[in-house]
Amino acid sequence: MQVNPDDLRHYYDSLSDEALLEVDRSTLTEVARQCYDDELAQRKLNSRDTESPVGSQAAVTPPESGVEIDDEYHYDAQPKPDWLDDAACACSFAYVPGDVSADDARKARAVLLAAGIPCHVAEQKIAKALYEPAVRYVYAVMVPGALNLVAISVLDKEIFNPKVEAEWKVLLETLSDDELRALNSETICAGLLDRMNRLKRAYDQEIARRKPG
Repeated sequence: MQVNPDDLRHYYDSLSDEALLEVDRSTLTEVARQCYDDELAQRKLNSRDTESPVGSQAAVTPPESGVEIDDEYHYDAQPKPDWLDDAACACSFAYVPGDVSADDARKARAVLLAAGIPCHVAEQKIAKALYEPAVRYVYAVMVPGALNLVAISVLDKEIFNPKVEAEWKVLLETLSDDELRALNSETICAGLLDRMNRLKRAYDQEIARRKPG
């Protein structure tokens, strides 16, 4: 799977300085690391990864783009990968003309590629019902099936969790002092912690099941 440096540059450019510095440079692929370092150098920021130099001037050559021709799916300009038949959808974004779902899908693709996870964005046109004002599209971010759980975790950490955090901040700011103090972090996070424990337990049980007797 070829990494498109333009997608990575677009993603890093969209981050705030604080979010950019939160990126764990050690987890990036070589191409992603170069794009990350270039963005840091452009903003004159110092990476928190002290072991790695920032602002290397080595050139990144974009890969040659293939041309995909498909009646139903045609968003991703790269050729269809050979794993697509066994792929899983890590996330999807509904789109109508005028919103930014296409940018969301592009950002998700860049995040996954930066983490070394192959991905392919497919655009599906949804037939317009009579009462709907515009044609709708769905951008599906596809990954190899075996990497789907890892991809979902990466997307949660890099894209969806920050959005939820921002929404919570706005909501909490609307509460009165009494309403805010009536809450506590353990209560409002109980569902998330329960999900985490269940997923860890499912994984550990499957590992134990496969151990030789």
